[in-house]
Amino acid sequence: MRKIKLFKAFCIVLTAGTICIIPANLMEASKADNISLPASTTLETGRNVNKVNVNKADVRQKNKGNPVITTNFTEEEQKSLLKEYKEHGIEQKKGILYYQNKPVRCFADIYREKLYNEYGGVTTNYKSVYSYFNEDGKTDVYVERESIKAGEKWQHGKIITQGQSLEDFVFAIPQECINKMLDKSVRKDNYKDIETFIIFAGQENIDRAANQIVANGDYDVLDKIIWNVTPQVTEAIAEQMVEKGKYNELQSIICFIEGQDLKKVADTIYKKGAYDAFSGIAWALKGTIMDGYAKQFVDKGEYDVLCNIAWSVSQDVIGEIAGQLVENKKYDELRSIICFVSRDDVDKIAENLYDKGEYEGLNNIVWNVSKDTLEKLAKKMVEKDDYDTLVLIAPYLS
Repeated sequence: MRKIKLFKAFCIVLTAGTICIIPANLMEASKADNISLPASTTLETGRNVNKVNVNKADVRQKNKGNPVITTNFTEEEQKSLLKEYKEHGIEQKKGILYYQNKPVRCFADIYREKLYNEYGGVTTNYKSVYSYFNEDGKTDVYVERESIKAGEKWQHGKIITQGQSLEDFVFAIPQECINKMLDKSVRKDNYKDIETFIIFAGQENIDRAANQIVANGDYDVLDKIIWNVTPQVTEAIAEQMVEKGKYNELQSIICFIEGQDLKKVADTIYKKGAYDAFSGIAWALKGTIMDGYAKQFVDKGEYDVLCNIAWSVSQDVIGEIAGQLVENKKYDELRSIICFVSRDDVDKIAENLYDKGEYEGLNNIVWNVSKDTLEKLAKKMVEKDDYDTLVLIAPYLS
């Protein structure tokens, strides 16, 4: 698994009058035996720590139409629940739940358990007493019951609200069911809930979904989930992008490729001669990697490429390259990178150019020479009665 995750939920703790916001790692928590987190967290009073504890299911039922029911209730108790749901428009017909005349895909009966701390903060645990999944369903719905305080026994509170946002109750749906929804969504190019699925799906399914999305050519969707794809699969996808010349799309995922895999992708781009692509990925490559490529671009005379990546090259190497450009009298190219050269190196280059009588080169970099060095050069020019050159640098002496 990847060491670093993006976060969609935050723990907010009020301590001695100070609010601390701490990211809650959704991906790791969602894999725990008894804990899962919703894709979005409801914050009450701005001081809550919101987590979700999902009751472990003692009963898994498969009925006609292959719905999966997760609950601790007996069959008789479930009949009472179904009567309640019917009052809220959720009705069972031949083992299948319907809402607004549509077969239900995901349904959950949830409530909140609240723990109040001494500073007035609240920890809210979302719990599920009943969940339902039917792969062939067309709509999602949930009901929420009255909250209880932590430590209290659940008393079958009244249903106080309901909604249809899957991300509000997806934590209650078993992972194997989420995996099925994810697989189905990418096969059919239906990405409506993909960001919700990715938070709770299994890693193998996430990687498979990423590959399918690339096969579909939906690179904008890949951007939404790439943060949770394994490095190995990400690197393989990057190689595919390089082969297809999808360099703009590569920019969006390059930061998720690690170590030698990153160097491997860059080497493939270089061997293909796609030098312009480096301007879009240079920010993700480590300094020593870009230093090596910069030197090779100079050797090949690829000065436009050098100009586009100069900002990512170390000052020592860019100073060395500037010296080469002076030796080869590539003054226009020197001007394009001089702002990335250290001030000491710029001053040395300026003095060298003047001593050699290379006034064109000096004119191309004078705007970046230190005032002290310009004054030193001005004195030399006066001593030599070189007023024509003095006129060139005079505007930068003030």
